[in-house]
Amino acid sequence: MIPTFLSRPGPFSPPTARLQTLDSEYPRDALFPFLEENFGLFGRSYPNGLVMRYSDILAPVTLLSAEQRDDPHMHRNPHANYVLGEAQVMDVLAERRRPLVTLSNLSEMYAPYLTGHSTRLYEGLTIVVGDTPADRLAFWNGIHRKDRSRPYEIQQLRLSRDSFEDAAFLASLRRVMATRGAYGSANRNDAIGLESCSLNREQLVDLGNRLREAGNFLTVSVRPLGDPSEVIPVFDGRSSARYSTGGFMEEPEAKASTEFRGRHLSVPVAPPWHVSEAMPPQPMRGGAWMVDVMLEREVDHSRSSNVRDVWMLPRRIRIERAFTLEMDSNDRIGNPPGMVRPNVNGMYTFATNLTQRAPMLALPEDDLTAIGIGIQDGFEWREFERQRKPPKHGRERFQHSAISDKGRYLLGVLQLFEDVPHAFATLMEGFWHDEFQVLGAGLLERRPDLATRVVSTIRNRLGQKTGPVTLRTETEFARLGEVALRAAAELRAETPARSYGELAADWKQSVEEWLKRDGTPQIQGRMAVVEVPSDDPDGERGELSYPADYLDPAIQYLCERQVLFQGYHWTCQTCFNKNWSGVEGLGRSMECSVCRTARPVPVSDEWDFRANGFLVDAYRFHGVEAVIWAMWTLFRQARSSFYFSPSLTLWKAYPQEGRPKKPDAEVDAIVIADGLVYAIEATRSKGLSADEIEKLTMIAERIRPNVLYVAAGEQSADDLKALQGNLQKQMPTGVEAQVVAFDPKALSRAPYLWGAR
Repeated sequence: MIPTFLSRPGPFSPPTARLQTLDSEYPRDALFPFLEENFGLFGRSYPNGLVMRYSDILAPVTLLSAEQRDDPHMHRNPHANYVLGEAQVMDVLAERRRPLVTLSNLSEMYAPYLTGHSTRLYEGLTIVVGDTPADRLAFWNGIHRKDRSRPYEIQQLRLSRDSFEDAAFLASLRRVMATRGAYGSANRNDAIGLESCSLNREQLVDLGNRLREAGNFLTVSVRPLGDPSEVIPVFDGRSSARYSTGGFMEEPEAKASTEFRGRHLSVPVAPPWHVSEAMPPQPMRGGAWMVDVMLEREVDHSRSSNVRDVWMLPRRIRIERAFTLEMDSNDRIGNPPGMVRPNVNGMYTFATNLTQRAPMLALPEDDLTAIGIGIQDGFEWREFERQRKPPKHGRERFQHSAISDKGRYLLGVLQLFEDVPHAFATLMEGFWHDEFQVLGAGLLERRPDLATRVVSTIRNRLGQKTGPVTLRTETEFARLGEVALRAAAELRAETPARSYGELAADWKQSVEEWLKRDGTPQIQGRMAVVEVPSDDPDGERGELSYPADYLDPAIQYLCERQVLFQGYHWTCQTCFNKNWSGVEGLGRSMECSVCRTARPVPVSDEWDFRANGFLVDAYRFHGVEAVIWAMWTLFRQARSSFYFSPSLTLWKAYPQEGRPKKPDAEVDAIVIADGLVYAIEATRSKGLSADEIEKLTMIAERIRPNVLYVAAGEQSADDLKALQGNLQKQMPTGVEAQVVAFDPKALSRAPYLWGAR
């Protein structure tokens, strides 16, 4: 930064030959906490002798002891201004019109600021009082609630509680504040804020009075903080948070682009503009900058054909660990290894420096692998705990996860389609939802007599036709199992089919119902022109046109994807077996699969259609439709990024080989939409048992999603609210419980079908 600063004119002055900054030649065991933390000392941040070596660009105000001053053998810097003690440094800082630039000033001039947040900004100088970790966090993060300052101004200071007992120090501080304190909107710098996480309001008021009495007029507003997170800005949305530059050092961000080779990417190193403009001397090139990488997803779930989804990484689970970053091992400066994190916008961010060549980045194999690593990774804050033996773990995570049977069925159903958006558009279409229910997916709901028949059979086999059923012997248990297996086989064998005429009649009825609700049709040839009421009661009625024959190409699309099968569903007149003859196997005749009796292929009969058996089983026995519906509702909310893991079984301890352990919990899906983590529980029942709530609480504690998203069966708004309130009471801090009702009536029922061409 220094060469660039010296090469450019200031807002009111020509370029400077030498940078005036603060330095110290004291031994490193001599501490100056106020100066080091708030302003920075050059000699404490860079190697010894660096200031002397580059005296052609540095003219420091240097701290030294009386013994060093009187030492005749000490080499003196002819461009340095030597001072004794912290009090004389404060006097230099208080001098008016002195172009003294501290390291903190340089940082504020060049560092990008977070913008786009809705939190109220604080004007003027803010002083944070206290020495606790919470006070220090408030001091470090408070800069994000400030506008960019003018050159040489001070926006924030941190003082210890004991500093207010030193009247001489307070008087010096007031003089520094008068010359370097940040100005507010009224172009005055005599109004400050006093904050603390460790002191209450009364204590801050007392300290504010002492500060006022140490100088001229001063307005002090006190802001006791319950938690350091109170100073963190609140953003309107993840996409609104961005970094910006400003001031007289404003320059565009350095950007570069490249392309993937398979799963690998050579990341171009985009150095900051001030490094490219004026390269610093070799010994001053230590230090790093963060590179934000926006990665387009190879498996794209975007709803728009001309916009690809990107990887927006969550903050709650450490998915960035699933990416492999290979950096130059011959780093002479010392790049901070492992400095990888997601930024506020979910971009993959890593540290680099001037000696690094373009690093290689490998993407995770798939979304399931990435999310699996994230929910099992218990290491957090590795940069602070790297030297600890053993390293400190963060939140307790699950030790192992595996895709469940429901997860396999979910993936299988989605893979019937060319991509996830096509799957959602078809499966969440109201017309096809109703048809799949008739084609077997909703057989249990549509045939309540099946359960009655099974119960009747059990009573007959056990000889208990009335009263409660009691199982007394192993034989009776075996009979119960036999009846259940036969009922399941009978249920699985039922594969209903629908004729084209039945599908066409249902489609016509669906369109007519939509027209009654939303418009009046006027048929013009093969086009139906629908008059749609305007939102403005005084406005003109608009027109919406759609093809009247959407059904045929939509059926053809589903047959191509093998979601539907086309053929003839017929009954053999010899053995009365119900047969299915698919269109791909038709010849001149059709043969019964039991007695081998042949009959000619029909001439005038309509085609029949049956659903894919895998999809029917997934809906009928595994409750996959409720999971897809919950994912679809989140998919519609996502704007830039959507990816997910199917149903997972979870273990708190890793199962040992040869000693299988029952999983501790199961999550129906984990969805990451625009960087927010949703743990999904989908059920067709109207409530949750105490055991289910306990397991969901454990999932929320160990995964810590942003939202626990529960899709329950149809119920009243009051019941939903009560269930959500009960669930929210069990949630850990920071996890929101949302309960929504799975309502098939809310599905899309527009007069067009996906896949029509």
